[in-house]
Amino acid sequence: PTRMPSVLPSFAPSSTHSNIPSGSPSLAKIMFSGTSSILSLFVGKLDLLWSPATYSTFGSIDNDFLYEIFLAKGKFNFTSSQYAGSLSALRSEFNTTDTTLRRYHSTLATSFSVSNLEAGEMYTVLVVASADVLSSENRQSSEVLISDKDPTLKEDINIFRPVDANEFLSISLVNQTLVMNGKIPADITNLQQNDFIAGTTSYGNPFMIKIIDVAEISSEYINSTFK
Repeated sequence: PTRMPSVLPSFAPSSTHSNIPSGSPSLAKIMFSGTSSILSLFVGKLDLLWSPATYSTFGSIDNDFLYEIFLAKGKFNFTSSQYAGSLSALRSEFNTTDTTLRRYHSTLATSFSVSNLEAGEMYTVLVVASADVLSSENRQSSEVLISDKDPTLKEDINIFRPVDANEFLSISLVNQTLVMNGKIPADITNLQQNDFIAGTTSYGNPFMIKIIDVAEISSEYINSTFK
């Protein structure tokens, strides 16, 4: 089953892990480069991606790390000397009910999403990996502008539909006319003007067309013009 990330609000007490490998834990360091992708494609939402952290002397140990996400509205200097070396100062700074300083925890080792952010505003984000008394030393943050609108297709495009010919469905394109015969996919049977279709014909030729008019359509036959 899919594991959902565990999330604690900024004012929740810190939790610790005791997953440092046996051997020479005092020599281990957590190697973590922070976020690899930061996107805000939808209103008020931020999506973060990163590669899992590793122990410098023991290699990768999946799911051992707690990822701490620090999110500040506006600019925030995470590289300040007061935040170097230990997470204590950062945890203390973000241990607040002030929504301009948010702190989250995640045990999901690849991604995290934050919603209900202020649309059109800039945020500074830092992700740090920790385990027990250890934490990664990365303090390079990123700035991102939160989207104030959801992504949309062009106004004259309804939807994009993929379809390929197969043993049960023939597709031909002749003289600006699209003809399909056979078992028509359900999402194609409501084909409309200005829809885009892409796929391969019965002859193995790739295509991408824009529908101009649908002359005839059923669960077994489609005749339409395109450009």
